[in-house]
Amino acid sequence: MGWLYVDFDSYFASCEQLLRPELRGKPVAVVPVVAETTCTIAASYEAKAFGVKTGTRIWEARKLCPGLILVPARHDVYVRLHEQAREAIETCHPVTAVCSIDEIACRLGGRDRSPEAALALAAAIKNKLADAIGGTLHCSIGLSSNMFLAKIAADFDKPNGLSLLLPEGLPGRLLERKLTDLTGIGKAMVARLEHAGIASIADLWALLPRQMRQIWGGVEGERYWHKLHGYDLPSLGTHRSTIGHSRVLEPRLRAPEFALYVARRLLLKAVSRMRHGHYCAGALELSVRFMDQSRWHGRQRIKASDDSFLFLKVLASLWEDLQDQRGAKPILKIGVALSELLETENTTRDLFSWKPEAKPNVDLSAAIDHIHQRFGRKVLTVGYEPAALADLGTKIAFTRVPDASEFDM
Repeated sequence: MGWLYVDFDSYFASCEQLLRPELRGKPVAVVPVVAETTCTIAASYEAKAFGVKTGTRIWEARKLCPGLILVPARHDVYVRLHEQAREAIETCHPVTAVCSIDEIACRLGGRDRSPEAALALAAAIKNKLADAIGGTLHCSIGLSSNMFLAKIAADFDKPNGLSLLLPEGLPGRLLERKLTDLTGIGKAMVARLEHAGIASIADLWALLPRQMRQIWGGVEGERYWHKLHGYDLPSLGTHRSTIGHSRVLEPRLRAPEFALYVARRLLLKAVSRMRHGHYCAGALELSVRFMDQSRWHGRQRIKASDDSFLFLKVLASLWEDLQDQRGAKPILKIGVALSELLETENTTRDLFSWKPEAKPNVDLSAAIDHIHQRFGRKVLTVGYEPAALADLGTKIAFTRVPDASEFDM
């Protein structure tokens, strides 16, 4: 055994049931806002029994489960419980990777690599979590020779499962799964595989490395073959391509004039995160989905920068383009993304276009970051903000664990 993978079951919904005993045993859906136009971001197992799952529209979920209880998301609570869970796991074994807010991986070494020791460690982690947090927040644990297969194994016997996937027994239980159950295979890759005549995991398993390289269009196909067959490959360094935030708007914020203030706050938060990561961005993207489900997307390139005030000007320009094309239709969802990222130390200021007044703006942006970090974001805002934004909070983050300061955005 090389890896142990902890996957918390229906994490957001389970957190709510842990903290609110009156919800235990009942069908619960965690939602970004309590509105019929939104969708679920998590469903308890009682709700899943009726067919409600992540992404189900609320109007559809109510038809599937008339007794469904909607609970507004409290992401700060979920992060706090995540930290408690991580600390509990650390008392049993060092954590190697936090893969998402509800998934944690540990590389096993020495005596822990034997199947018997790995199973005993997994049981100890389950007991420690129950003692530290509570028995209603269950996790499923997968054990295998690499993180890829351990993650798949964790999904075998949910909820509260413990599954072992030995490399010498492969493909074994992998054959029970669908192609889309494998990490990294989404709709686009399924279409590629089907075009190549691959319709099942059995078909995928029978391929040669060179065939998978051809389907994937590069060396990642060969890497995928080796991971699927149990090899523990070293991870490749990754480069962040975008930093962004999006938000499904509550009914009170769907008028364009309010949506703009939400976009501004999301942008300032994204630029602050970018500076914290020592990046600059060469483009800003604005995405909007309207109540009628139509969409608009705008993008503007600039000289790579980390200046909040410059990006606010670019946002204002994109917003004008949006109004010219879409008028005053109510906005359901809005998102901003900083792209074309470069590490700050590798960014060269343009000798001729760099304006003297830009340096004070960058320094001021960094000073505002420091104030927000020390005193919270509510003590200082950039420009006017309506009272309706006072309790905007933070968006659910599935693939990363936000810093505590982000909840005061």
